[in-house]
Amino acid sequence: MLVVLSKIGEFPTMTKGEQETIIRWDQEERVAHLWTAYETDANRWIAAGYQVRVSGRNERGRPIGWATEVPIDAIRWKRVKDGCVVRRRGHRKGRVFAVRSDQLVVSEALS
Repeated sequence: MLVVLSKIGEFPTMTKGEQETIIRWDQEERVAHLWTAYETDANRWIAAGYQVRVSGRNERGRPIGWATEVPIDAIRWKRVKDGCVVRRRGHRKGRVFAVRSDQLVVSEALS
């Protein structure tokens, strides 16, 4: 039986080692197959509009695995240097149109 979810409810407690996520694709099909045992990833997929379905249940009938398929272009690769994600310049929080805080001018007309 295939169940499409709109919201995920109760979940059993799992160890961090059990909360795995697998992404599989091939170049011919051009579809990424996603599977997870991690509640947070399943919720992110639902929020992103993916059609998530339950792929496994425990002995009490509670979901323990979820799956979906997305176009391979939905998978984004980020640059890594020395094991850390490289952040692009100009995308730091708190920046206003790439103007430094010492360059901002407060209008006297607003006071």
